[in-house]
Amino acid sequence: MIWGVRTATVKKAQTILTFIVRNLVVPVLNISISLLVIRSSSRELWGNFISILIWVNLALHILSWGSREYLLRQFSQTPSLAGAWWYENFFTRLLILPLAALFFLAMHLPIQIFWGVLLWLAAGFVAQSWEVVGVFQKRFGPAILAEFVGFLGIGYGVFFWETEISVEKMVALYSFSALLKAVITTAAFRRRDFVRHRFSINKQQLSGALPFLLLGLTGMLNNRVDLYMVSARMGEEQVAVYQV
Repeated sequence: MIWGVRTATVKKAQTILTFIVRNLVVPVLNISISLLVIRSSSRELWGNFISILIWVNLALHILSWGSREYLLRQFSQTPSLAGAWWYENFFTRLLILPLAALFFLAMHLPIQIFWGVLLWLAAGFVAQSWEVVGVFQKRFGPAILAEFVGFLGIGYGVFFWETEISVEKMVALYSFSALLKAVITTAAFRRRDFVRHRFSINKQQLSGALPFLLLGLTGMLNNRVDLYMVSARMGEEQVAVYQV
């Protein structure tokens, strides 16, 4: 009995530890990438890229539509229908993806950057959709692995291009990184735990998750509104220094 209690305690401690690592790895790797780009190229390049990065992050946050918090409650109430809930939510949120594409089209981005951003959005949409499954099942290892693999993909590209790195190539690297994350998380969760459900759209999921979206969006903007203002009013070098 004592051995069973100790085993359960160790497993719980491992889960807590991986959860902490999962929350810390994203900001740490993001800062590492920014420092790597600035050191390999210039502050101006990173500052110019930031003006795209912050809008992509905002678009991905809106595309998530509060699904993690909303679906965690639905999964807890009906665990046997978790797969059906997930797929229905996924297909329903796909309705918002073309609107995000139109937003970046209105920004009049160069064609190479625009297509790179679209791939970035689509892959990021898939990768972040699996996050709720990892949280519900308390399996954070695949997400940590995906973040490190994505970081290595960006880091290798920055070292490979060195002084030839550009905003277009940075967008390509981030879209490739998002694609790697989408592949890893899909392989980790879908094949082992989720089976395919029929195509279904339920707009009530959007209304049900709206309060979670608004709550998360206000928190995000409260933390980052200064960066948006700096990006709009200051030069690229100042934006890079401020962001780091």
